Amino acid sequence: MVRSPARLARLASLALACVGCSLALPLARAASPALPAGATPPGVAGDALRDWLAANPDVELEGAFVGATGRGDHVPGDAEASRPDLGVFAAQGGLDEGEAYVAIPWRLVLAPLDAPYAQLRPALAKVLAQLRAEYGADDTSALVLALLHERFASPNDSPWRRYFDALPAPSPGDARLGGFFHSPLHWDPHALRELAGSDVLDDAIAEHARVRAVHKGFVKRVFETYPEVFPEFPPPGEDEDGDGDGGGGGGGDENENAPFSVRAFEATRWAWSVAHGRASRVPGKPGLAFVPVADLINDRGFPGDGAGSLVDDKKEGGSRPDDDFVVYDPHLDRAAVYAKRRYEAGEEVAESYGDWSSADALLSAGYVRVRAREDDGAGRGRGKDEGEGEGVDLGGGVDLANDCVSMRLVPRNGSRETAEALERAGFGVPARTCASGEGGRRGDREVARWAVACVAAETGALLPDSAGAEGGATAREKDGKDASAAATRTRVFVDAGRLLGEVLAARLRGYPTDAEEDADLARQYGEELAAMDGAASLEAGTGLAEEATARRVGLLRAKMATEFRAGEKAILKRALERLESVAWDVDAWARGAGSEEGDAGGEKTNADRDEL
Repeated sequence: MVRSPARLARLASLALACVGCSLALPLARAASPALPAGATPPGVAGDALRDWLAANPDVELEGAFVGATGRGDHVPGDAEASRPDLGVFAAQGGLDEGEAYVAIPWRLVLAPLDAPYAQLRPALAKVLAQLRAEYGADDTSALVLALLHERFASPNDSPWRRYFDALPAPSPGDARLGGFFHSPLHWDPHALRELAGSDVLDDAIAEHARVRAVHKGFVKRVFETYPEVFPEFPPPGEDEDGDGDGGGGGGGDENENAPFSVRAFEATRWAWSVAHGRASRVPGKPGLAFVPVADLINDRGFPGDGAGSLVDDKKEGGSRPDDDFVVYDPHLDRAAVYAKRRYEAGEEVAESYGDWSSADALLSAGYVRVRAREDDGAGRGRGKDEGEGEGVDLGGGVDLANDCVSMRLVPRNGSRETAEALERAGFGVPARTCASGEGGRRGDREVARWAVACVAAETGALLPDSAGAEGGATAREKDGKDASAAATRTRVFVDAGRLLGEVLAARLRGYPTDAEEDADLARQYGEELAAMDGAASLEAGTGLAEEATARRVGLLRAKMATEFRAGEKAILKRALERLESVAWDVDAWARGAGSEEGDAGGEKTNADRDEL
């Protein structure tokens, strides 16, 4: 495909048009100078975190400290307002495998369905119990409401007041009020258009609508029904810092700790983002929990043991991260995180977020997941120096075996009979699943099964049961039926493979750019970001910082979307290549044939193939 400079300019203008944006995406950036062991970076987030840790000395960081990762949100010309991405690092002397490097007293874990929190907030506990009785159990909504209560309805006596100040703020305005959230829920239409061609664009738009619907439900069923628990604005707190504003830290209007009414959409969006991107399930404890400090531990990348949570794991109630990420210690009544390996001094400590796909990570937590490496503990945005104008390597961090592409599958025959046949096979219309590049994953088998079900519905082919199911047939009759069944299988599997090939090829054609254009665009974005960062010191005090920040935000979002798009294309291209290499046999494709891992597994039997 010949690249058009005019086309590239038009595509680049989509991102640059977003000069009024105010919420950034944290892309990987060149590492900042190393901080001494135990040093939390200065600024809005670091100051708040230090205050909270000082007020809670029983929070333990053993052999570890919170520091800057070298990524984060940069406000040109204003280092104080810039918010570096925080992570947990091994302190001097390193961190041994099995050591509890983060330990949080359970009273400081926001677990709304557990007894200690009910004792702290009895009125809210009654509200949550009433809502469960009326509308059914909803762990996520319970945590979102608890976050809303602590951050906006009752911030002055909240144990998490200063900790929340270390998190991205709900404000869409002045960067000094807080950092920026990362997920497409906070992108504007200009930025969302950068996801064109991906099913994640539809997911992001649906997420916007869903959160607005949830907010309207909260207003009607919760805030207006229980105004004593969720006052529109809380009363001013005690003047802790003597500045006369009724609280600690900076100034404000009704209450500086709650710059928004609890009934504002921005408040619900903030709580939703925290619950979906930072919460954990703690084994042995009910519902979802927000565990301070543990939420700062970054993702190490794909664990290499599976992919495709977009459909399967969410049906099973899976959440960020693996069950052993945070555990409860009943002897000391605390939440603890144990090191899974040895870490050297200064090395960032990372944990597995389970088998989230990059689509899951982008939608829930606002980052593109990459392949974990031996020499790079954290996977969140690691592997590239974003903002640099050289060395663009799109797709280089893509894990073709463990990552997958979100697929919304629609049958080419839209008849009622086909839809009913798919529903009998367990698929909705459209069907949702996730396909990897190398095959052998649960999502790949679902994609293949969908294609087989489509072909069977369109042609009227009936797949026979496994060999030997005919009962009283003679040996010769049985051999003949077995041969006929094998031929039917092969024909249907190949027809299904060709159907899947059409789906994959159409998906690749649906992107507005090809791989070379993505690389060119990313290089353009990176060069301008590098130029802006290099000139940041010249903008201090000139009044241009806000405009420069908005422009930088647009570039960051565009670069994030470009890298995500490039990763999807790499996976789809590899999946299509493998399908061609196995002569369109969708069963062999689903089991990983044509890939190094799948080919090593040996040939499959007809009994194995009956699974499809």
